[in-house]
Amino acid sequence: MRKACIIGIDNYEEQLNCCVNDARYLANLLETHPNGASNFSVNLFENIETKDDLEKEVTKLFKCENDIEIALFYFSGHGYFDDNLGGQLVAIDFPLNNYNSKGLSMNKILELANTSKAQQRIIILDCCHAGAIGESHQTSFLTSGVTIMASCSQDELSIAGEDGITYSIFTRYLIEALRMGASFPSSIYAHIIQKLGAQKLGAWGQRPVFKTNVHGFVQLRNSLFEKENKNSGVEDKRLVRIMNFGGDKLESVLGASISSSFAKGVIRAIEEDDQIGQWDRDRIFNNLKNLYEQKIDDHSLRGHYIRQNCCYYIAHFRTPASKDFIEEVCEEKREKSPFVLRGAYIASDEKRLILKYLRRVRKDAEWASINAGYHQCYYKDKLFDEGYHFDITIDSKNTLSAIIKRLEKKDRKLLPLEIFTLIYIFTNSDKNILNGEQIKTIDRCIKNKSNYDRLSREYLKKLELVFSKIVRIADRTGYDEYYYNEKKYIKKLLSARKAETILYEYREKFYIDKGFYSNAEIDERSIEKKRIAEETKAYKIVKCIENLINLKNIGKKINLLDVGCSLGYFIPAWKKVFDENSIDCLINGVDISSSAIEKGRKFYGESILCRYDVFDEEIVKLYQSTGWNIICCFDFIEHCFDIDLFLYRLKHNTPNDVILIIYIPILEIGNDKQRIDLKNYSHSYNHHIYYFSEDGIKKLMKNNGFECIGYKYFRDKKKSILIFDKKGIN
Repeated sequence: MRKACIIGIDNYEEQLNCCVNDARYLANLLETHPNGASNFSVNLFENIETKDDLEKEVTKLFKCENDIEIALFYFSGHGYFDDNLGGQLVAIDFPLNNYNSKGLSMNKILELANTSKAQQRIIILDCCHAGAIGESHQTSFLTSGVTIMASCSQDELSIAGEDGITYSIFTRYLIEALRMGASFPSSIYAHIIQKLGAQKLGAWGQRPVFKTNVHGFVQLRNSLFEKENKNSGVEDKRLVRIMNFGGDKLESVLGASISSSFAKGVIRAIEEDDQIGQWDRDRIFNNLKNLYEQKIDDHSLRGHYIRQNCCYYIAHFRTPASKDFIEEVCEEKREKSPFVLRGAYIASDEKRLILKYLRRVRKDAEWASINAGYHQCYYKDKLFDEGYHFDITIDSKNTLSAIIKRLEKKDRKLLPLEIFTLIYIFTNSDKNILNGEQIKTIDRCIKNKSNYDRLSREYLKKLELVFSKIVRIADRTGYDEYYYNEKKYIKKLLSARKAETILYEYREKFYIDKGFYSNAEIDERSIEKKRIAEETKAYKIVKCIENLINLKNIGKKINLLDVGCSLGYFIPAWKKVFDENSIDCLINGVDISSSAIEKGRKFYGESILCRYDVFDEEIVKLYQSTGWNIICCFDFIEHCFDIDLFLYRLKHNTPNDVILIIYIPILEIGNDKQRIDLKNYSHSYNHHIYYFSEDGIKKLMKNNGFECIGYKYFRDKKKSILIFDKKGIN
């Protein structure tokens, strides 16, 4: 455990204006490590009235057990020195013009620290004459584990905040050191000395004092090089601190993948003056520039990535030196990598450089591929380690989602480039998954393109041409995907008589978040009314299946699993048909709906198993638990979000001789068939994700390792029975 007592006092007769701020900021900083984890248990005190109260809190801090790792005392306020009494810390009740008054003796504080059982004791004083602590012959000795840091020597004054700065000079650089990653008292002291020298405060006569007697490292905060918690919100500044140190650490960080939120945080810190001072900015700029020069001949993926990051962050300094550097890189005399040049062009604030980059990506296929590939990496559709060219084999879902969300922000400089990326992805990949809201956003932006700047309007016109062709047949996938939720577009697609499978609308949030299936309540009165009719219909369907396959050839005992059984209407139908054929059987049903399982068990008993979601890992154990001969999916496939995953698990976790029976709605599409009028189509638009033609479902199943061995179409119901096996299929 770590404890800290932090005190700041402003309300003296001779008023101070920064000591309470010093204490507050330091307390807030010490409470957590850079990764957000808990650090010190801090007691913060402001404007303590009396010397006795001051002494009581210091005594309480150091009178602790040896399970305390660090006991830290910090004071910011007035200090006083008397030749007889030595250095003293002053509370509000101390009259500065009465030289017979007594404050809290600094040597008393050191005595408490020397005798404390805490493993490490640290005293930090920011007050006039702070260096008097430990100067007395009686108390100059520091026991093991004691460290002292004082803002000035015994005979010196400690400088309060300058005009416009609400922290004292010493504490300002103490806090800066901690924020920039200095974690040991010695490194903090070195940073303060360096800063005071840079500010030329030596003429003021303030020279901090550092004394220590330790035999190991004392860390006030974890090192900035330790792993960061990405959810802590403080990761943003870590790279900035490493930039300041430079060297191998800087190279290792810039050579690794950096999250988009991390990069944004770094840029914020670079661009805000209160985050990094001018001295630090120059130092970071030189570190980045030197690293870039070292890697100029490194043509590996990592070398490109380091140089790209160097250019990207240098450009955000917006200083004359950084602008000159970026101009030189963009002349492309030495730098030849389009990936590195992208970082320089895009981060630049110069509109002409961004326009130059846009011309390059329009004319050069490699540049266009790298631009789109960078977005795939940046939005985490793939890793930078996999290369930065566009990958047509992966789903660019994150990239599309992020760019489409930003389309309506009309004043963004890089909007034309992002529209170009959308055009490139739609043109070069057939794995684009858009939901209805995303399509509506694009449609809305296209209709309102007159509200955009000239360049964005130009690219929105190009997007409009591509967008009109998004609804297309993806023959190579075996089934078609369609992403829009307006009926008129389904009519248009059906009228083309080309579609084999239509994905009507991606309704994952509707189905899962609102529990359309899993939490839907079922009215028992309506069940009773239609149960007999439903069982009769189920029996007719099972009899049709019996005519398509010879059940006796399957075996003397048949194990059957009904996936998506709802209330289990097919269970008595199967039992009746098996009894008619003198076949022993085990019939089970599973469903995602808890309500359906509960109601179904009242009619069909334990034949209906517990609730299963077909995308949970538990379903795999069920597939493997019994040698299933038949698996049925009645009115299920059209509701399934990930058909490929469902079929993959079936194929690889069931016996090789398993029979798969599907009963689904079928669209009548073909040159020899009448065009479907959706008004007469009986199945609900809202409940089905997929609509299949006969050829479409057969192709889908074949691609997933199942061969059709039986088929029957019910024209009146516009539904079909399809029977598949996986014999001879690899």
